[in-house]
Amino acid sequence: MDSKFISELLINLRYLTKHATFKEEQECRIIQIKQLGDENIIISKECDQMYIEYMEMQKHIERIYFAPKATGFELYRDILKHKHQDLDIKCEQSNLPFL
Repeated sequence: MDSKFISELLINLRYLTKHATFKEEQECRIIQIKQLGDENIIISKECDQMYIEYMEMQKHIERIYFAPKATGFELYRDILKHKHQDLDIKCEQSNLPFL
C-alpha cells in the first residue's frame, strides 16, 4: 500500500488517543462519524460550523476544558451557558502544552 494512503486512513485515529502526560485529565472523548447528508447534522451558517447534538448535558459535568490551540471555544462556551443556565459548568481553555 501507498504510505500516503495509509497516512490518510490513520489520521483520524489521533483523536482517539492521548499522550501519557495528559492521563490526569481523565478525559472522555466522544466521536461520531456521519455521512455529510445525515439528518442529525446541524449546519450553522452564521457561525460557519457543523455539529451534532448527541446528548443532553448532565448535572454531574463540572468542567469542560478546550484544547490549548482550539479556536472559537468562547462561542461554544457562551452557547452552552445560554442553553443550560441551570447548570454551573466551568468552561476554560487548557494551558497545558502540546508535546
